Amino acid sequence: MRSFTDLTIKKQNETQKCDTPKINEKSARYRTINATIKELKELDPNTCISTYFIRCLCNSKKVLSLTAGNKVLVNFDDLINYLQKGER
Repeated sequence: MRSFTDLTIKKQNETQKCDTPKINEKSARYRTINATIKELKELDPNTCISTYFIRCLCNSKKVLSLTAGNKVLVNFDDLINYLQKGER
């Protein structure tokens, strides 16, 4: 007959499979507008890009974005691509 501690040890030793996808380099990087500005400032400390400009790009659908409640989440990679290449 097995004891409770044997079952507990066995359960702890079993590996649980996790079905959640892992984030890799190809996953989209979504940031809030303030976090986007902060990251842009790290890339280019003298940037003149403002929160208002990014909000206008999101509202006009020139940059991919999502809304989560009241927050706007900007696809950072798409924004960088837009800024490098200009109009779509």
